[in-house]
Amino acid sequence: MAVKKEFSLFAEDHSMMPHRFVAFKNNPRQDDLREIAEQCIEAWRMNMAVYTSISDTGFSTAQIKPLLNELGKKRLPPTPVNDKNITRNPYVTDITEILSLRLIQDQHVDVVFPYPRVFHKELRGNQHKGIDLIGYIKTPAGHILLIMEVMASIESQHPAGTVRDHLKQILDNTLDSNDPVRLINELEYIHDEAGDEHKYVINGFLTALLNGQFINKEDVWAVPVLVRPINLWDKKDWLPFMKATKKFEDAKIPSTVYYYALECNCTFDKLFELVKNAAVS
Repeated sequence: MAVKKEFSLFAEDHSMMPHRFVAFKNNPRQDDLREIAEQCIEAWRMNMAVYTSISDTGFSTAQIKPLLNELGKKRLPPTPVNDKNITRNPYVTDITEILSLRLIQDQHVDVVFPYPRVFHKELRGNQHKGIDLIGYIKTPAGHILLIMEVMASIESQHPAGTVRDHLKQILDNTLDSNDPVRLINELEYIHDEAGDEHKYVINGFLTALLNGQFINKEDVWAVPVLVRPINLWDKKDWLPFMKATKKFEDAKIPSTVYYYALECNCTFDKLFELVKNAAVS
């Protein structure tokens, strides 16, 4: 029997090529949930020794230990109520960003995210400001810049309000802004914080940006990711971006849209519980 993948394709639209609109279902196995829990523990600043389970035998590998000990278990954030405010909960935001990060890495194995903000916060439970994720892909012709924004919604309307909000954010406020300060600030931040192996790439992006050298839509990908709970994604959710593809091509920083939708196999509060259970069992 074939192993079930974490992400399974269930809808795509090729009518706007080279822009891509693809939807996946999230079907995490227990191993996937444990990996997600590990990443959440990192994002929630709980991976210090006082909270984690450390093997005291040195040779027992047959039994998988919980990620967190009793102290760590007590420090886990409470599961939020599954109401209209759940997507504003910073810990839920972390989970949806981590799922989005995993999806993009699954679909583009050569993508590099030098310094994901979700894993680098000043304080646990903080909502970070700025662009959600900046990444790049190395090609024979140079490097492609990925500008990624993560949306999450439990709204029953389609498109969800957050889709139009993030369209304005990534297009009007970033790629087609008269002053690209939002993108400049993010690239400067990543340049300063990322490892030396990434600095020359980020410096190249900054140079191209400041000198007006981004002129090809193939050199920049606008990557919105919409995360929905079970049974709440609809093709109408990507319509605002579909209607704006020409604007992305003609923006001051031209780009190609790679729109990903991800429908979870449960509600967000249930997903929260599954992740926490994976950390302590």
